[in-house]
This record gives sequence, structure tokens and C-alpha cells, in this order.
Amino acid sequence: MYIHRIQVEIGWMSKSTSTSSQTIIASEKSELLITKSLSEATNFGSDLEYIPSIQMKRPKINILTPELISALDRANVSGRNAMFIIAPILTSVGINIEDTTLSYSTIQRTRMMFRKDLAQGLKNDFKTHDKYVMHWDGKILQDITGSKSVDRLPILLTAFGIEQLLGVPKMDSGTAENQISAIL
Repeated sequence: MYIHRIQVEIGWMSKSTSTSSQTIIASEKSELLITKSLSEATNFGSDLEYIPSIQMKRPKINILTPELISALDRANVSGRNAMFIIAPILTSVGINIEDTTLSYSTIQRTRMMFRKDLAQGLKNDFKTHDKYVMHWDGKILQDITGSKSVDRLPILLTAFGIEQLLGVPKMDSGTAENQISAIL
């Protein structure tokens, strides 16, 4: 391998300075690579004739339906565990997982979207009347985490034969004072 010294004239943009020279050391191998890549770049012709190859992407299959999301919520399946359940089911029925929108973040976003839509639907369906009858009854139910039992107070409003559940708040104890504070 031979090393050559090349003198290059570099002109500066400033009018006050004159041109100066720098010494660049290059090998034959790098010179051959430069000339080869330049010749390959000019073989395509003009830029107007070059047509890039466009790969068509198949649309992804959205398998996350409201029924599936509500079933996952009812069974207390986390987003990550949902992936571990759904992926083998898809492969067993012959669906390629790469053709679906299946990821932890997709499952989480879809769950939040369906919950928001459900809450908005409940708010829109809520009927307002002038006179209501309020029903409540204290119940001892298992906590959502399943670790212990807690006192809950379901509160229902009834007007003209229509019952609407307002909520089921958690209470420290089932005393009358706690029930009144939960209702108000």
C-alpha cells in the first residue's frame, strides 16, 4: 500500500485572505473507494429517472374489541398478562402475530379508550328528573385487590321506574355516620 501526499488548494470566502494550501495524506485504497462510489452514483442517470422502491404494508388486524377488553377487565388480567394470553391464542387459530396490533402499549391505550367511551356513555344516558327516591344498603365485599373485606355502600336513585346506580363507595366502617358522609 502506497501513501501519497496530495496538495489541495482551498479558497476562503473572505476577500481579505488569500488562498492557502493544506496537505492531505490518502491511501490508494481510499482513493479507489471514492472513485468507485462516485462512478456507481452516476450510473443511475438523472434524479428524475430514479424511482424508489415502495414496499406496501399490509394493514394490521385490530383484535382488541370492546368485548375482549371488558372480559380482560372482569378477569383482572393486566396488560402484560393479556399479551401472554392473546398471542398463543392467535397462533393456535392460524393468525400471524406480526399482522396484528398486539403490544403492551396498544392494549393499555385501547383499554383506556374503551373505559373513557363507557364512562361517557353512562354520563350521556343519565336521566335527570325533579323527584328521586334514594336507596342504599351497606354490604361487606372483598376489596378489589382481593386482600381483605371492606364495607361498601351501593347508592341507587329511582325516578319514574328507572333505577340508576350512582356509586359504590368504600367506607372505613358501616356506622350510620360513615354512611351519611358517603351518601352526601
